[in-house]
Amino acid sequence: MFDILSVPSLHEMMVKIGAYVLSEFGKTLHDQPGKDATKQFELIHKHFYNVSQNARGMILTAYIKMVS
Repeated sequence: MFDILSVPSLHEMMVKIGAYVLSEFGKTLHDQPGKDATKQFELIHKHFYNVSQNARGMILTAYIKMVS
């Protein structure tokens, strides 16, 4: 999902799935170079303004999960 979210234009469903997966399992990527929490946040956030409000809600939930 990390690599998929790197694509500039994605279908909204992929953004939702990517936000969920990274918020739940992104901690497993912390040890890999270039895949830290900040980069994960940036990947999700770059899609924030291109999706519906429903998807934005999921992204906001992912942000909260990533912080905690």
